[in-house]
Amino acid sequence: PIALRGSDAAARALEAAYGKPVARMGSGGSIPLGARLRAAYPDASFVLWGAQDGDLSRIHAANESVALDEAATIALAEALLLEALGDPAR
Repeated sequence: PIALRGSDAAARALEAAYGKPVARMGSGGSIPLGARLRAAYPDASFVLWGAQDGDLSRIHAANESVALDEAATIALAEALLLEALGDPAR
């Protein structure tokens, strides 16, 4: 589901890090980590982000890569999200 506790904070963090509006979409969902986290912590909400620099990344293919600036930007978004979730005024 896209509308989880913290999803608005996640959208704001992504917008601040990337400097443009967030496009909401669902994809994947079959990775074992998500199911295991849900089973272990059924009352928790999760945000799973991955760095992907478009077609150049070739996710899960030969010569998979991630641009360092993309990794830095997604790390900034995660830091902003954690900051927001730790501040009850946000």
